[in-house]
Amino acid sequence: MMKVLYILHSTIMGGATISFMNMLSGLIEKGIEPVIIGPKANSEDVSEDFEKYIEQRQIRYYEALLPMQVWPQVNSCRRKLFFPARLVSFWVKTILGKRTIKRILKSENPDIVHTNVGVIHIGAILSKKMNIPHVWHIREYQDKDFEWSIYPSKRKFMSHLKSSSYVISITQDLINYFGLSNNTNARCVYNGILHKSETYYQSKKKKYFLCASRIDKEKGHKDVIKAFSVFVRTNPDYELVILGFGSEYFIHELKELSNEMGCSDKIRWEGYKSNVIDYMREAKALVVGSYSEGFGRMTAEAYLSGCLPIGRDTAGTKEILDLVGGYRFETIEGLVDCMNSVVSLDEVEYRRQALAIQKKAAERFSIEANIEGVYSIYESLIEDKKNYGD
Repeated sequence: MMKVLYILHSTIMGGATISFMNMLSGLIEKGIEPVIIGPKANSEDVSEDFEKYIEQRQIRYYEALLPMQVWPQVNSCRRKLFFPARLVSFWVKTILGKRTIKRILKSENPDIVHTNVGVIHIGAILSKKMNIPHVWHIREYQDKDFEWSIYPSKRKFMSHLKSSSYVISITQDLINYFGLSNNTNARCVYNGILHKSETYYQSKKKKYFLCASRIDKEKGHKDVIKAFSVFVRTNPDYELVILGFGSEYFIHELKELSNEMGCSDKIRWEGYKSNVIDYMREAKALVVGSYSEGFGRMTAEAYLSGCLPIGRDTAGTKEILDLVGGYRFETIEGLVDCMNSVVSLDEVEYRRQALAIQKKAAERFSIEANIEGVYSIYESLIEDKKNYGD
């Protein structure tokens, strides 16, 4: 049995955690013995759903301080004032986190260490010192998508990536972005969204567009609302359904915008939902407004749920639209055109387009394809270790 120790910076039910859970369930079936290091139980980065997941599978879980390796932000006067104190706190947490993880690595003696996101460096650094193969799972640009400044520098991070045993990226664009195009130990393995058997098409669509993601400025909600306000003037029987969690301040800002644009009565704010797929199956289209999406999990989920996607023609969203198909936009006016194009389709043509891209997506974004890709990397690392030892 192969023991793999996973390092997670958060267990909140966002794209990275859901993708990890889908992957891990399949790897366990293949005989992987997982051990997880994650945030402390009283942290805001821990979710009850994930706790239930590991309890049901009796997975050993260790708590550790896991500060993201990014510089403290200074986007307000208060943050500028307390920058020195926050930087010292970051250093202290990093040192304590390293000590804890080092003890766990010595105790567990895993065959492989797998860090689930790019913003945690501790696993890579300690694995190298302790001669344990390390897999780094890159799921974000960090600066382009979240406006984080990588600590201590982007160049140093890229150096860490190149010296890691293996890098898994959720898109080819991320590989290119971090200078790994010519690195033989870097591979794109797309996230696993659904099992192939779970693909579904519902013929009768309801009159609403769906926007499902974390609610913050990087996700482009303002552009979506502005475009919808124009669209709904000539299509008053349509709604915009917005799912997801985010800061109350920003959600209030978006609601104020919808009031100003005259479409607030046509927008439904549903909050976080665990059954997003049910909404997708009924939606006329999924709208992905993200400016720099690392992968675009919701876009892939829409494909497999029989829902046409409308995505911004950038970053990870562009990559999967290029691979599979769908509607794309660059401007607010372009998004309005896409909305009009989708609603103009009759049922037969909508079905033809949705099923054609669903078939392509099932080959690339199924959970089965993801698991096979990751497991084959584990096998090659173990084989390399044996050969090196011999």
